[in-house]
Amino acid sequence: MTHNLKSCFIKSALYSFLFLFILISSCEKVHSQTYFFDNYSSSEGLESKVFAILQDDWQFVWMGTKTGVIKFDGVNFVRYTNENGLAQGAVRVLFADRNKNIWMGHEGGGISRWNGKIFEKIEFRDTLINSNITSIIQDCDDQIWITTEQNGALLIKNPYAQPSEFIYEHYLKGKKLSDQVFSSLAAKDGTLYFITNIGIKKYIKQTDNFETFLPVGLSTYFIITTMFEDSRGNF
Repeated sequence: MTHNLKSCFIKSALYSFLFLFILISSCEKVHSQTYFFDNYSSSEGLESKVFAILQDDWQFVWMGTKTGVIKFDGVNFVRYTNENGLAQGAVRVLFADRNKNIWMGHEGGGISRWNGKIFEKIEFRDTLINSNITSIIQDCDDQIWITTEQNGALLIKNPYAQPSEFIYEHYLKGKKLSDQVFSSLAAKDGTLYFITNIGIKKYIKQTDNFETFLPVGLSTYFIITTMFEDSRGNF
């Protein structure tokens, strides 16, 4: 009986040791795994300055650059410029709408759209936008908002139409926004926020107007330039 108990104890200790050894070895493999990075430069067809990056629903990676936009399929870089239908100027902002169109905001106020087949240069006859595009977002009504560095915000009410048929509205300083809009945010609850040189402005759909968003404790000493909502709804 004593011999059997001793054998069981030895076997149990041996199994425990083997389990512990495998566990430690697995942990060491996890912590010591090697990561590999591919570096791309002008020699592969990429430009030295990339302002924005976007991955579309087909897994292509789009990059806004000094001369236009580059599409990357994982192997090859394809460059598109104003010769392919884009507006003039570097592409600083990229945004994919719910209809899978890709919008591009340029330096100097140019706006382009890729509809899946061709690039479209978007122009507004009676609205002057001549400063850098700073952000593009879409609201719950599928409308597109485009913000600028010096010319306020532009609302396109029917963004899936042909550019010549766009219905739009221009929001400037006179409508309680600001001419300087650094960025924007479409929150999970549908609220739109615009970060300006005079603070954060919240869009009020019912009155088609803006009001100041100033949570208790938020410092006003520094100018806010970016706003982000995390997975728990914190700003």
